[in-house]
Amino acid sequence: MKEKTLHTIIKHYIEEDTTKHEIKVNSFIADIKYENKIVEIQTQAFDKLRNKLNNFLTTYKVTIVYPIPYIKWLYWIDKDKSSKKRKSNKIGNIYDITYELYKIKYILPNPNLSILILFINMDEYKYLNGWNKDKKKGASKYDLIPLELVDEIQINDINDYSKFIPISLPKQFTSNDFKQLTKTRIHTTRVLLNILYHIKLIKRVSKIRNSYVYEINN
Repeated sequence: MKEKTLHTIIKHYIEEDTTKHEIKVNSFIADIKYENKIVEIQTQAFDKLRNKLNNFLTTYKVTIVYPIPYIKWLYWIDKDKSSKKRKSNKIGNIYDITYELYKIKYILPNPNLSILILFINMDEYKYLNGWNKDKKKGASKYDLIPLELVDEIQINDINDYSKFIPISLPKQFTSNDFKQLTKTRIHTTRVLLNILYHIKLIKRVSKIRNSYVYEINN
């Protein structure tokens, strides 16, 4: 299936028995299939899962496994040689899945759907083929190599999305309040609040100028 290293290793971590790998279900191929459960490992582009999910969820319980780089070391490949590794300044967090969840937000309320987030220390290899002077902007990714599993977060139902909501959030809050506590970019915050509103975990109670005021639903 032309899988990358990260996808393959996670598949074997979830299920060592290869007879359960790459099973045809209707007109699709499931990464892992049990009697009544399917596991799909998706490192990006949740929108490509929509047709699969709509098909699988009518009959099976489906878990999407999404890996997030926790600590990442970057290598640049140029003329078949790689540079010394450089540690990325970014530390992975739960909000890194926000844009992927938005792509399937209409499917999230389905009771047969769950999501497993894996935080993994990784090596990332990228080609020096970008468009700017140092060839790094827009460079293409070669591979991600998982090194160590750091943590897991399981989302089994709508209430579990409360894990995205800071405990110290006031009873009523704006997107800016949420942004300050989660230390996310404002666009990411707004996308996440859109998701939480769609799945009815929060509600809009008023408006201050152009900003909604939200409240957590009981």
